[in-house]
Amino acid sequence: MSQNLWPRRLLTMVASLWLMAAAVPPTAQGNGPLRIGLLNVDGHAWWFGGFFNPYDEARLEKNFPRAAERNRLIRGVILPIPNARIVKVWGQDPKAAREFAATYDNPEVVEKPEDLLGGIDAVMLVNAGGDGSNHLDLIRPFLERGLPAYIDKPMAFTGKQAREIVDLAQRHTAPVYSTSVLPYVAELSWLYRKEKLGKINYVLSQGGTLIHGILTNYAGLGPGIVSVRNIGDEKRDLVQLLKGDGAMGLILIAPDIRDSLGAYFSVGLIGENDKIDPEPIRPNHYQYGAAVAMLNFLEMVRTGKPPVPYDQLVEQIEIYEAARLSKARGGAAVLLTELR
Repeated sequence: MSQNLWPRRLLTMVASLWLMAAAVPPTAQGNGPLRIGLLNVDGHAWWFGGFFNPYDEARLEKNFPRAAERNRLIRGVILPIPNARIVKVWGQDPKAAREFAATYDNPEVVEKPEDLLGGIDAVMLVNAGGDGSNHLDLIRPFLERGLPAYIDKPMAFTGKQAREIVDLAQRHTAPVYSTSVLPYVAELSWLYRKEKLGKINYVLSQGGTLIHGILTNYAGLGPGIVSVRNIGDEKRDLVQLLKGDGAMGLILIAPDIRDSLGAYFSVGLIGENDKIDPEPIRPNHYQYGAAVAMLNFLEMVRTGKPPVPYDQLVEQIEIYEAARLSKARGGAAVLLTELR
């Protein structure tokens, strides 16, 4: 992309975020901001906290300098989001939870996850580097209380766990949203204007972690994956997604990409009529994607309507499970029907 298009794209996104933020409602009781319980404190908690609470910049700079840097990109435009506050915090590391609270305007720190219940309108489960295997157990009591939930990627470790989360959400009218911030960054905004390409035949993505690669590739390829093959080795993943219409996604995940280029991601599309070459995602633009994800979450709390259809949330985790299973089987294709 030519450099002169970047300011225009970013200004457009900033303006859109401002309009979305202005629409966030107060609590249903109308007596204050939307009250959020934060489930876990890790890198993403430090990153997302600034969307909701005022913060001590010196403390944030000390604890998570990248978050401080990213917050400065959009301060005064989106931070903090009106009418939404983190009011309670639990962390696996109590010391980290206390430091988070001291940095982010002193929300209440609780001893156990279930202590978040009561006095909150929604819950956010954050997880910067986990595999999702504990998400079902952590989020269950909140869904059973009917609380809207944001679940950091991956939503779950297996398709079975993902289906159980969705079942709880539907049974208790507790809408659920799970995503990576990457599909919403400025560099990938063309994913939602891809009609000019005609039928999408190939989506190519690289960088980051396996779940990041799957979610960014899926954003371009769309639902309807029938099989997954992973011919990677001990350190790398090379994943093929195959749709029923013959379209194919290719995902490369390799530590040397991260080590040599930082948190490097890119996605490209090839269609019947045209193509879009892979474009690197700039790390300092992650915050724009995070802003869209957080505002999508708050809109879900307001309307009760999940931003992503549940069958797609489940399919994404089935792909994640199938990619691991295929690698364990020496690269053999795994049909998603096997996991259902």
